[in-house]
Amino acid sequence: MTAIDIHAGQPASAEAATSVPFGMFQAIDGEDWPTLAAMFHPTAIYERPGYAPLLGRDEIMEFYRNVRNVRVGRHQVVDIVQDADTVVCQGRFSCHTKDGARLNAEFCDIYALKDGQIRRRKTYFYKETV
Repeated sequence: MTAIDIHAGQPASAEAATSVPFGMFQAIDGEDWPTLAAMFHPTAIYERPGYAPLLGRDEIMEFYRNVRNVRVGRHQVVDIVQDADTVVCQGRFSCHTKDGARLNAEFCDIYALKDGQIRRRKTYFYKETV
């Protein structure tokens, strides 16, 4: 599969262009916090490795503004599967951490939507363990 650079123009299809991950990753990578906040339902839950579940839009935004150990990062979407209220997104993320380390990761996100907003997001990172 070919990664889609969400910052380099239109995604590969009209469906992908309207998919939640594209807008969310553009907002995260651009530190556009008002746009990102509007994408999450007020009672959203975000689960990701290494952190307790983030409960509610305010806690999620606190994570992005002040807790997340990323100085600058960039997402690339590899694949998206979407139906009415569920989206699954596979991609790559590269970043510089706040202490200057360079990291690259493959991820998979699962989203549950409500009223066009993210109600639940769960992130998995690929890590070789076996």
